[in-house]
Amino acid sequence: MNRQELIENLNQLGVKPKHYTLENESYKDSSIVMEYSHNYFSPDKKYDVWNVFRFERGAHNDERTFYSENEACLYVYEKLKRHQEIIIKFNLKD
Repeated sequence: MNRQELIENLNQLGVKPKHYTLENESYKDSSIVMEYSHNYFSPDKKYDVWNVFRFERGAHNDERTFYSENEACLYVYEKLKRHQEIIIKFNLKD
C-alpha cells in the first residue's frame, strides 16, 4: 500500500482527513502523522524511512519507524480503522 491507496482506503472507511497527516503538511492536533525522510547511516548509503506518530498538544507520541512505505501505511490504516470502529460503535461525535 502507498500513501494514495491509504487515503482511498481511509475514505472508504469514513475516516475524516482531520485525523491524519500524510503528505509532510502542517501537523493537525490529535492526528496520526506519517512522514517520509531519508536516514543516513553512512556517508555512501541512505535509507528511506517513514516515521509514524500521534501529534497531540505539540508533542510526538507513540513514535515508530518503518523502512517501507507499505508497512507504515498498513500500521496507520489499522490504527485509524480501530479509531473509526470506536466512533461508530459508541456513536461518538466526530
